[in-house]
Amino acid sequence: MMPPVFSPKPDTPLALDASVVINLNACGRGRTILSAFRNPIVVIDVVETEIGRGNRQKRQDKLALDSLVADGIIKIASLDEDAMQTFESLVIGPAITTLDDGEAATIAYAVHTGSVAVVDERKATALSQSRFPELVTMSTMDLFASESVRSHLGHDLLKDAIFMALLHGRMQVPKIHLDWVLGLIGPEKAIQCLSLPSFARVLTLPDVTKQGRKSQQR
Repeated sequence: MMPPVFSPKPDTPLALDASVVINLNACGRGRTILSAFRNPIVVIDVVETEIGRGNRQKRQDKLALDSLVADGIIKIASLDEDAMQTFESLVIGPAITTLDDGEAATIAYAVHTGSVAVVDERKATALSQSRFPELVTMSTMDLFASESVRSHLGHDLLKDAIFMALLHGRMQVPKIHLDWVLGLIGPEKAIQCLSLPSFARVLTLPDVTKQGRKSQQR
């Protein structure tokens, strides 16, 4: 099965949210994946701060981000005055209509620079599509599914990278990619990935369920 593929224009910057950076670090192939794109890769300083804050795992993600920045693979950017106003409109108000700082900063930057916002949270994607219908968004899974990344990694490394991002990064998988992901990693690995929908993890093990029932009947 071939995955749905979205290919951004080569010169369009990709603005990565914190969850995307975390997923790419968790997969163990983040450097290769980002290097497969001809697009400029940007992380907003608000996101950089968010990644560096908190537990030991996040601090490790910050070190990985720092390394990618030092090597010129990722550029740290800031919001200008107009983007800052959009950012504030996305973080101030009722919880149902607002986002966390990193998502809001990523979307605000993308809106005002013509970048692609790479975000994973469904709420952030839905809200950005509602408020900014011309904004192009992608997910971490869209990065994995791109033709250039699949070509760079090959089948086995891609399968391992997606599994590690699911297992350690708790990566979210959009519905459009779910069948492809389940077919790629297989049922034994899928059952370990708690970020996958529960129905997907159960339904991928029909043979195991049948064998268990037969054993009980003996």
